[in-house]
Amino acid sequence: MQYDEAAKRLLAQKSLLALILKYTTEEFQEMAEEEIEECIEGVPEISSISVDPEEHMPRTEPACEPGNSGGKAAEQLEHPREIQGLSNESVIAGEGKVTYDIRFVVYRPGKIQKIKLIINIEAQKKWNPGYEIVTRGIFYCARMISGQKHTEFEHSDYDKIKKVYSIWICMNAPENGIADYQIVRKNHLGENQVSRQAYDKLAVVVVGLKPGSETDHRLVQVLSTLFSESMSLSEKEERLKACDVILTEEARKEAGSMCNLGEGIWERGVEAGIQTGIQQGIQTGIQQGIQTGIQQGIQTGIQQGIQTGIQQGQIQVIVQLIRNGTISVEAGAEVLKKSPEEMEQICKEA
Repeated sequence: MQYDEAAKRLLAQKSLLALILKYTTEEFQEMAEEEIEECIEGVPEISSISVDPEEHMPRTEPACEPGNSGGKAAEQLEHPREIQGLSNESVIAGEGKVTYDIRFVVYRPGKIQKIKLIINIEAQKKWNPGYEIVTRGIFYCARMISGQKHTEFEHSDYDKIKKVYSIWICMNAPENGIADYQIVRKNHLGENQVSRQAYDKLAVVVVGLKPGSETDHRLVQVLSTLFSESMSLSEKEERLKACDVILTEEARKEAGSMCNLGEGIWERGVEAGIQTGIQQGIQTGIQQGIQTGIQQGIQTGIQQGIQTGIQQGQIQVIVQLIRNGTISVEAGAEVLKKSPEEMEQICKEA
């Protein structure tokens, strides 16, 4: 849970949000990341307060809008590094509750006026959680659209609905990749003159990260580095620097927390394995000592126990990471030099 919260706070950094928007949305792909940062509305807070839909998406203008000064806008300008924008829970009567990892408003400069978009970003540890990620993303988009009733539009004024994005960062994917799913027009008869703006209201983007793989794609490089389980903070910073990404002090703090939490899980597992191995080694040594000498058996048993303990510690850690959805069965099998089938059997017996 602590690791997940640190990951959310890290992703909520405006510099990283700008990078994600540049490589996953068509509206921002031609803009510089510094310009995209200025388009993101919000204050540095990630909340999960349950509110009614009329409250969780207030109709606001961007903080940088001319003439919009004082009050809430002034408060937003004082804290520019992370986003809040919207509450992270959507509660709609008859539809239940949805909790978003990160959700915010961004304004795309337009020829006549700024275009408002609502963005949701989710960090997903399991590539196959028992359902298709894109389907859940469509549900999230639908909730963000239905939640605009009484906030972005009233009655039947549906043309005021704002486009929404649900972007999913998926670790432990079978391959690196980025795919988007949108509504498209297909005329079966006649010439449909409806503008794209009328139906281009939602998009789901799935970013897949394969552990331990190499890629030339900048966004995948950056995200894979940030969520790496094996790199130290200094190693991450070095790789990010090569991608022209410099962590802010706050982002560096969250990335460091993630590294420490990952190392702590590993070390506790290894330590527990060593202790178990020593105890088993002593028992093995006593048994061998009946035939070859108790003293020699104890020494041999301890040595074997330490080695067995280290191996068991590694296995325990890998099994725990697989069960938590942090790594895939295939990734665990590669670390232990086992086949995926053997790894699955180990997980069942552990």
